[in-house]
Amino acid sequence: MTGNGSWSPPTMEPSQKGPLWIIPARGGPGKRMGDVLCKLARWSPDNQRIACVSGTAITLLSQEGMLQQVLGPFQTTITNLIWSPDSKHLRIVRQDPDTRNLSAWEIPVGPGDAKVTASSTSWGENCCTDWAWTNDGNEFVYARYENRPALHVQSAKAPVHEDLLPVKIGTIASFVAGKDGTALYLLIQNANLGALLKLDFKRKVFETILPGLSAVYLSYSRDGEWMTYVNYEDLSLWRSRADGSEALRLIGRPMEVELSSWSPDGRQIAFMGREPGRRWKIYLVSRDGGTMQEAASSEDSQGAPTWSPDGSRLAYGNVDCYQTQTCWIRTLNLKTKEVTKLPGSHGFRTARWSPDGKYIAAFQPESHELMLFDLSKRRWRTLAESVTGDNMNWSHDSKYIFADSPQLEKPVIERFRVSDGQRVTAVSLTALQKIPGQIDFWFGLMPDDSPILLHRFTASEVYALNWTDH
Repeated sequence: MTGNGSWSPPTMEPSQKGPLWIIPARGGPGKRMGDVLCKLARWSPDNQRIACVSGTAITLLSQEGMLQQVLGPFQTTITNLIWSPDSKHLRIVRQDPDTRNLSAWEIPVGPGDAKVTASSTSWGENCCTDWAWTNDGNEFVYARYENRPALHVQSAKAPVHEDLLPVKIGTIASFVAGKDGTALYLLIQNANLGALLKLDFKRKVFETILPGLSAVYLSYSRDGEWMTYVNYEDLSLWRSRADGSEALRLIGRPMEVELSSWSPDGRQIAFMGREPGRRWKIYLVSRDGGTMQEAASSEDSQGAPTWSPDGSRLAYGNVDCYQTQTCWIRTLNLKTKEVTKLPGSHGFRTARWSPDGKYIAAFQPESHELMLFDLSKRRWRTLAESVTGDNMNWSHDSKYIFADSPQLEKPVIERFRVSDGQRVTAVSLTALQKIPGQIDFWFGLMPDDSPILLHRFTASEVYALNWTDH
């Protein structure tokens, strides 16, 4: 079982307090249990008592709803609660109101006053987002946040010893032990999934391509034999053949990657990436992997790069620059590292160099114009108006630009002819709005100039984890 879904520690605050009721499992009227108000409640395994979290305290009730004991109050919020199999202890999770750190504690609940003591194991912070005893009482399984939820198992016979279970299947929402004591059922929630859709121009319909590949920001080499893509689940950069084979991860966490571009000779890949706490920058990496290099040391925030036909320069537009008014379209000389602003491009974004090297296209976001910069004449002209998207792609013969307008009542991808500005609808996206999930904001072109999209959705799945004593 594998997966790479990203996850952040949740706020474990239970829901608001409410009256406690019991309802017969086979149906029938419910019964109010006294006047207590609870955020969460748990039956003891022997069915003799109910533990109810109320505010920062725990109230113990008899099976008839009579008050027996109050544990607390505590100085922290109680976010989870479980009985030991022998009904003699409670384990709770307390959340610090300032740091949101989670810590596990154990409380004896025998006759008389209960004394709150630290748990018998050093679970540390960020424990536990969920937990369960196996039904035979031999193991205690809990999830602790370590960059993502990690499952740990603790033996009841040797509570100071614990093992990390080799489970990497996305976001663990909750889990429960099976009846035979050898299985654990996991709910994996909000897993980010995606399917790539390609437009069939003849039938004017989208069809799934590269099944099983959850990817975005596809970019193809000039010969169409290779591609790069960003794994949708963990935002890592990969290179593979056009059919998905011979895949190689080029860049992974902690860097976040978006658009990439192949050099004309197919040897290097330029991409926009962002390290934690830094701006977006353009980096270069070999198609075979290895150490990445920053393309230039300038301090501007750099967007998606595209290559000049001779491979000596890159064009890009600035990103994240509206407050500082530093948005320009720029070219970067890879040999000298010199960065040059294109005249008249202040406020423009999303630069794309044409494959034949004659033009650089960009968007004027305020007027919604698609602009062309003629590199021989050194001036801009408007190719089209009322283009509301932020995606564009050159056809491989440089005769057309494909751009999207997703903000319209009927969203479309359009094709614009460079020679005279002729504008036609390549495909309507209206029908895709009706299918479950969401169409991603990105679109690209296949080597035959067919538009491709990412259909993304979230899913909840149940896994069975089995283990033995060996």
